[in-house]
Amino acid sequence: MRAAVATDAKDAAIGGAKAGAVGGALGGAGRAYGAVRALGASSKLVASAEDLANVNKIRHVFGQSKHLLGQVASKYGSEQAAYKALQDAVVRAIPQQMAKVKANGVFEYVEVIIDGQRVLVNGRIIDGVVRISTAWIPK
Repeated sequence: MRAAVATDAKDAAIGGAKAGAVGGALGGAGRAYGAVRALGASSKLVASAEDLANVNKIRHVFGQSKHLLGQVASKYGSEQAAYKALQDAVVRAIPQQMAKVKANGVFEYVEVIIDGQRVLVNGRIIDGVVRISTAWIPK
């Protein structure tokens, strides 16, 4: 029994060393991915249903003229529909842009395309749930 435990411990140590080497080889992206997983994120991120139901959150993103998102909302028929499209785009983009995710789950300047427009998004990943703080079309 002890031999099996020792083997398991040895295998775990080797696995940890391999994971560390991969993370080191990937640089910031590997560390950020590890940080997001530590926050409880699985390999499948989800959009925040709470944010989608929060009129103030949606209004903050689409209601400010400086964000330049008014036309996007118009093309989707409503700010809520446009916000849902934005959420979905961010959830798809995060795995390819993990270098932009900090150890605490905060992400900045994640680039997505919504209705042909380049949109930059800031937010945070908490327990695998993507929460958008703000978004805008760069000038």
